[in-house]
Amino acid sequence: MRQLLSDEPGISAAYLFGSWAARYEGQWGEPPADIDVLIIGEMPSRQVEELEGEAEDKLGLPVQITVVPPDDWRSARAGFVRTVRKRPLVPIVAESR
Repeated sequence: MRQLLSDEPGISAAYLFGSWAARYEGQWGEPPADIDVLIIGEMPSRQVEELEGEAEDKLGLPVQITVVPPDDWRSARAGFVRTVRKRPLVPIVAESR
């Protein structure tokens, strides 16, 4: 995922989250059925779909990408953002300042 996302325009940061990140951090559970990716940034849905398809081809698992605008990530007002921040996050692309 790092190779796929590191040079993409519109990405301020990217993380793995969900069951894959939880297993990576040592939490017990079923093997992940997919890979959840959180992108902090701005990108059109077409670009997201293309990235999902390319990642699925390389990894052999379904990939679900969620894009959150930087202001929403920083403010953490949305329930989704608050929930994701409380759970394991595995950095893929370092946060730019």
